[in-house]
Amino acid sequence: MVAIDKHSIFHNFVYKWHHPLLSRQWLRCSIMFSMLCATVFVMIYLNQYNVLPVSHVIVEGNLIYSNKNELVTAISSYLTCGFMSVNISNICQVVEAFSWIKKVHVMRVWPDTLYIIVDEHTAIAQWKDQALVNEYGEVFQPSGKMFPTNLVILHGLEGSSKVMSKQLLVIQQYVSELGLIIKRVTMDQRRSWTIYFNGSIKVILGRANNKQRLQNFVEIFKVVLHHYIEYIAAVDMRYTSGMSVIWKYDQNFDLNGTS
Repeated sequence: MVAIDKHSIFHNFVYKWHHPLLSRQWLRCSIMFSMLCATVFVMIYLNQYNVLPVSHVIVEGNLIYSNKNELVTAISSYLTCGFMSVNISNICQVVEAFSWIKKVHVMRVWPDTLYIIVDEHTAIAQWKDQALVNEYGEVFQPSGKMFPTNLVILHGLEGSSKVMSKQLLVIQQYVSELGLIIKRVTMDQRRSWTIYFNGSIKVILGRANNKQRLQNFVEIFKVVLHHYIEYIAAVDMRYTSGMSVIWKYDQNFDLNGTS
């Protein structure tokens, strides 16, 4: 039978407990646990709706068609939960629901301020009769028909707004020095392009080689057509070489050999 020395066991236990390495580990764990408890307590405390309420909302951005006061009013119901509990994602969704808002960024600024930075769409054209197109070719629909005036109207297939807005920029570059104002650009089901200018002048480019046909029109207009601008109803550029002109008022000018 083996005798158990209880005094020796107790002595070894006390020795291990007071061993420097075990003491440091125990102290480290105690500190970490205390910090965790303190953090949880602080977060619970700060998340109470009556602790650190949101007192100020600052809206920044070059807003032309959106109203800052209306934006603040729209998010007011999301500000009653306190500074730390404000749901940033929900606020972004509410602000982005305004038709002219393209992008929004929301930040908390200690201790009681919500900072909202917004960017509006820049409309470069009107899309059909019910919407607008921004500089990226994205279609957006302002409420209340708040359309800027004198925008070019784009009319094309569904999903073609990016292609058409890009083509519009090309057309504007080519005709900028002709004194013509673009009113409307269309692309039909056959993907045939037509440009409508002021003075009821229509230029038919067709489907193929649009850029080359447009360049040909610009060159011919500079040399010949600008003399007859008030009589031109349509210019058809869909010919391999040359063009055809439809005249207003039953006029019939012979352009052969004109320079």
